[in-house]
This record gives sequence, structure tokens and C-alpha cells, in this order.
Amino acid sequence: MKAFIALALIVSVSAVPLQELDSEWIAFKNEFRGNSYLGAEEESMRRQIFERNYEYITAHNAEADKGLHTFRMGVNQFADMTNEE
Repeated sequence: MKAFIALALIVSVSAVPLQELDSEWIAFKNEFRGNSYLGAEEESMRRQIFERNYEYITAHNAEADKGLHTFRMGVNQFADMTNEE
């Protein structure tokens, strides 16, 4: 029973960031990409890259709010690209 409650808590906590990621991904595509991906495989890959970059941006901004950085970051046209690209 304890395992079920713990699992339910984990699922409910992780659902909020997933909803946020979904809405941010849709907003990003609408503003910067439209339907320019070549297929579902490329879109899935770009989504994964976007999620990593979005999490980095969010973590950086949380640190900036604590005074650890002097600037904030945001999603831009490069958010679905790797540093190498």
C-alpha cells in the first residue's frame, strides 16, 4: 500500500512538469517551427533536445532568482538544437 501511495505521489508530481513541457513545446513549434520537421522520428528527437534545453533554462533561471547568475534565459529559435548544431 505504501508503494502505491508513493507511486501515486510521484506520478502526480511529475504530471505538472510534463503538462508545462507540452504547452511550452507547442508554443515553441507555433512560434519558430510550424510543421517543418521531416517526420515523427525527427520531431521526437527535437522534442527530447527541447526538453533537455528547457530543463537547463528553468534550472538556470531558478539559480538566477537566488542571485547566482546576473541574467535569465528563455526559449528561442535554437531551443530544439544541440550545442554542436
